[in-house]
Amino acid sequence: MRDTQDNLIRVIELLSDVTRRVAKRLAPVAAQAGLSTTEALAVWIVRKGPCKASLLADKLGLSPSTMTGILDRLEARGWIGREADQADRRAVSLVATKKLTDYLKVAKRSVSKDLEQSFRDLPSSLLEELCSNLETLLAKLDADEAAVR
Repeated sequence: MRDTQDNLIRVIELLSDVTRRVAKRLAPVAAQAGLSTTEALAVWIVRKGPCKASLLADKLGLSPSTMTGILDRLEARGWIGREADQADRRAVSLVATKKLTDYLKVAKRSVSKDLEQSFRDLPSSLLEELCSNLETLLAKLDADEAAVR
């Protein structure tokens, strides 16, 4: 039987492996649009609605300076826009452009179709439980991170 520390290390390894494999599936779809995998992940987050560059950098685990370069390229190529933040006029929010929303309709179908083939033999109850457990883990990590601030 594994102890808690072994289980934590195994969770980290498994999450890392799953993330890499999903990113690998995303890469060809992104490349067809001229996007790197990191750029594709960035626009995927921006699609949810206006967000700040600092939040995006945090979600992707990138430094603010690296994120700025990526955002400059995405904006220059028409994938995202920058607008004054409604809550803080000194801040800038990243927003999806029509080019991005149109692309994501196609990309989402393509990636979903590919991943659905991989997951088709798994019971939906397992996927629901997995989502629930990952959401619980994420909430715990967020709460711990907020407590440190």
